[in-house]
Amino acid sequence: MYLPRIKFEQTKKELSARGGLPLFAEVIDGLDLKRTLTRCLPANRIAVKTSSFDKFRALALGLVADADGLDATERLRHDPAFVAVTGHVNAANTYGDYLRSFGLPHCKELNYRLIDAALKLRAASSAKRKGSITIKFDSTNHEQHGRKIEGAGWNYKNQWGLDSLVAFDEMGFQYWSDVRPGATHTAKGVSEPVDAIFKRVPKYVRRYALADSGYCLSDFFKACWSQHVGFVTAMRANMFEPLISRVRNWRPTKRLLFQDGRTCEIGTTIYKATDFRETLRVVFMRALKENEQSAGLFGDMRYDYHAFVTNIGEHELANEKLIEFYRTRSDVENFIKDMKHGFDLKHLPCLSLLANKAYALIAAFAYNIVRFVARLENPRSPHFAKLLRFKALMLPVQVVRHSRMISFRFMPEHEREVNRWLSQIKSKLGFAGTDVHAVTAAL
Repeated sequence: MYLPRIKFEQTKKELSARGGLPLFAEVIDGLDLKRTLTRCLPANRIAVKTSSFDKFRALALGLVADADGLDATERLRHDPAFVAVTGHVNAANTYGDYLRSFGLPHCKELNYRLIDAALKLRAASSAKRKGSITIKFDSTNHEQHGRKIEGAGWNYKNQWGLDSLVAFDEMGFQYWSDVRPGATHTAKGVSEPVDAIFKRVPKYVRRYALADSGYCLSDFFKACWSQHVGFVTAMRANMFEPLISRVRNWRPTKRLLFQDGRTCEIGTTIYKATDFRETLRVVFMRALKENEQSAGLFGDMRYDYHAFVTNIGEHELANEKLIEFYRTRSDVENFIKDMKHGFDLKHLPCLSLLANKAYALIAAFAYNIVRFVARLENPRSPHFAKLLRFKALMLPVQVVRHSRMISFRFMPEHEREVNRWLSQIKSKLGFAGTDVHAVTAAL
């Protein structure tokens, strides 16, 4: 096979490999974040070229553009497409000072605005009005290597770092992000996001919450009950073992298998939690242990058990359907993995705990923006961040500067795709206005 020789030449044209960035900037404009976030962002102490929102926007778009930290965001000042969309790129230490200027009230308000933005993106990305919403709660660790990081501690996995309480809906949008000290219990403070999220959900929408056994606590039950939320959590062994003897209605099921593929039986009983006045329903699964006979002589077979506690009645969700519904909670692990690997949140960049809270919240906005574009690109099976960037962000482009306009010149097939996505974003979210730099797609 003959391969032609490759010749290297110079050009004074401005080229970039991030031609799809205006699509994601359009989502920020369509959400009208400049108006909704200005009051909950820290004000600049002195008059500077970039406003507080400009820094937020640049950090968010930097995360969208695969910048894995503040230094990587600074390096994007050499990318003409990124500069064209953001207007100005600050130094890494300026972004560090900005994150350190966040106080706890700023982070709380930003978390509430994250809920509002997620609900708007959810409504815009769905073709029909949904009659229910399911919020999945979990926590995840951020392994750190520095010893001077505020709040860093050893978790139950013997990992040194920080911890985050997060919440996602079934479509993959993130509603809560709270970075906490590393040794924090998984469910600590969960009442606040339950109240904050479901207070903003319309009353006609049926609400559900899913969580693992770490959330099998009265505080979580009370918070869900007060907001009329149907919840399902797994139960820890020390909680369900005293209830096993009460189950008298064991029956085999062909619809479900145990977690390792064994055939199993299901049964039910009730549970009365301490400090919670309502009686809850418990659905059990059991499977014979390995090498156990299927029918013991004196009924002394040994089983493995799983149990799920809920306030949802059997008339609404039968036993098998309830377990299947709980198993959809596993999606949250994929969303967390996408957040950590797609936006480099395996580690957090700052020494200050509040600065890390702010950075993770900005990353949550960036994650939702990418998730929204992914759902537009493929509604049935949206791609995760890395593949979505390859298809919608990493597009070769020539940046052409006119007197009062900046044009992005694509290859014809890329121009058609960008315009198609852009028209979908505008039709879904509306057009909030013209940015400081009008970025257009042209041949």
